Amino acid sequence: CDSAIAKHTPAGRWQRYTLHWTLHPEKDRAWYEARLAKGDMTIEKVAQELNISYEKSAVGRVYPKFIYDVHVVGGALSGQSVLEYDPRRPIYLCMDFNHDPLVWEIVQPHSSPPLWRVIGEICRRNAIYEDAVNEFAVRFGSAALVGNLLSAHPDWADAYGIHGICAAGPDGHQNEVWIFGDATGSNQSSLSRQDLYAMTIGALRTYGWRVRVQVPEANPPILARIETMNDALMKRLLVFSPQAQQLIKDCESGIWNA
Repeated sequence: CDSAIAKHTPAGRWQRYTLHWTLHPEKDRAWYEARLAKGDMTIEKVAQELNISYEKSAVGRVYPKFIYDVHVVGGALSGQSVLEYDPRRPIYLCMDFNHDPLVWEIVQPHSSPPLWRVIGEICRRNAIYEDAVNEFAVRFGSAALVGNLLSAHPDWADAYGIHGICAAGPDGHQNEVWIFGDATGSNQSSLSRQDLYAMTIGALRTYGWRVRVQVPEANPPILARIETMNDALMKRLLVFSPQAQQLIKDCESGIWNA
């Protein structure tokens, strides 16, 4: 280190800049895949050394197959720059009825990979199921429905329109709405899961949607659920919109406890 150079930096220290390998003129996707094929790097090493994802290089991640650059649209390796809602396809609402946050992931199935496309999410703090229903109605309802709702509730535009109003166009979402979620046997609030699902289904049907339900009486073992998710991530069957911030956070930060 040349002291003459060092003394011109703040506090006499080097300035360090980190550049992703995709910016290197001599490295491309083939180089990356060949480096992985050697099989001499752990998942944590790949995250740290190749993907510059230090938060994902932690040992013991629940979803080690999740890589932001691969699985989030716009990432250097995602292969997609835009993830758009397709009004011709059903919407799968994957529901979590926690109070803070209450989260619904908005997914659309496709016949070609990635098969499951998380086009967005509803994430609300200090919320009840009606808040999620109202936001979904404002986002995917017809122009006539949304107009009536905003006329009756002027504050809904600000309260529920943060991710857009009438995203499905003037006719609204015309395909089916499927509901997936936790087993009906769970009960973490004053209302039973059965009550929450029943009220949610009733509200969505009142707004005119054809609702189908795929909710088990009992959840599969947690390890089986996690292995299924990691398998789908590894096979690139999933892609996430950057708007699905809570889901991305969970995939990045979930760590096994003792």
